[in-house]
Amino acid sequence: MELTMERVGGQTNLESIKNVPKPSQLDDWITYERVEAEMIQQIEGAAAYGEWTKKKATQQTDKDK
Repeated sequence: MELTMERVGGQTNLESIKNVPKPSQLDDWITYERVEAEMIQQIEGAAAYGEWTKKKATQQTDKDK
């Protein structure tokens, strides 16, 4: 069996996709999560923050599997 693939016009090339996420995007994500955590603590309180932290830890564990 032989598979031939062609890029559709306007489609991003594979080399640029392999480099995602870029370091600056990771920095932005870390900043976003920090701001999200602060907002949850301030607006919803410590209990909601604890639940949010557990949810994030579970997601990370699932991702690492």
